[in-house]
Amino acid sequence: MKKAFTLIELLVVIAIIAILAAILFPVFAQAKEAAKKTMCLSNEKEIGLAVLMYSNDYDDVYVLVQRTPSVVEDPLGLGLPWQTMVNPYVKNGNKENTVTLGNNEMVGGLWNCPDFPNKDVPRQYGINMHIAGDPTVNSDFGSPYYSISQTALNTPASKVLIVEKGYMGRATGKSPDTLDFQLAQFEAVEWGWAPGQFNLQMAIRADNDTDNTAQTYPWSNGMPRFRHNGISNFIYADGHAKGAKIGMLGGVSGWCKYLWTMPNGGPSWYPYDSAPFTASTGCSQYEN
Repeated sequence: MKKAFTLIELLVVIAIIAILAAILFPVFAQAKEAAKKTMCLSNEKEIGLAVLMYSNDYDDVYVLVQRTPSVVEDPLGLGLPWQTMVNPYVKNGNKENTVTLGNNEMVGGLWNCPDFPNKDVPRQYGINMHIAGDPTVNSDFGSPYYSISQTALNTPASKVLIVEKGYMGRATGKSPDTLDFQLAQFEAVEWGWAPGQFNLQMAIRADNDTDNTAQTYPWSNGMPRFRHNGISNFIYADGHAKGAKIGMLGGVSGWCKYLWTMPNGGPSWYPYDSAPFTASTGCSQYEN
């Protein structure tokens, strides 16, 4: 006659299974997150290649943050974002109509990071506004300025060109949604803006997906988001892409080495002075 399991033996088996589950579930979660990070990085590599191909077709000048579209491109007359301008080089994703952004927004495909809170939102990646110009009336400098050329950068392999951004917590952006606002740029200008002053030693990183007020600078949808276990994928000005840990861009050295280059036609008041950084000497040791 076959002997049945005793209650103690069953409890021991259940306890062993519970212990194994506690050990393995976090491993599975980490593996899933690693896969998303890799997919996002793959997307960015393609985007980086597209930006360089675009630049090569325009005398090595980087794509604009946005430009004013023709009436045929967008009857609303809103800014045509860089994502739409470089998409012909990758032919990926879908062009969507939105209420507050315009009729030329790229959604889905490689324009979607798998970890982004809402896959239907456009402008999930932002371009460094020190490098990419904005000749529209919506320029953050309050006046038109233009993209720099690849030859203007002495160290393009260390300059961050494109980042995966935060989310303002808005809705999908599809009609009739009126809360779909997302910046096309990475707000490198505001990276060091601490409460009441420009201070690179107190840089606000806005690493969240909930900052949706104009009173709290910088908005999270204009800043890098370190979603992948404290890592964010960046595209650099030479086209390569790789992950970076939160904190890499901090302080004077981080801002100077990875973010700063003189905008083409930027205003005379920029950059701000912030000890020990000054507009004239602060970044000289990093030479673009």
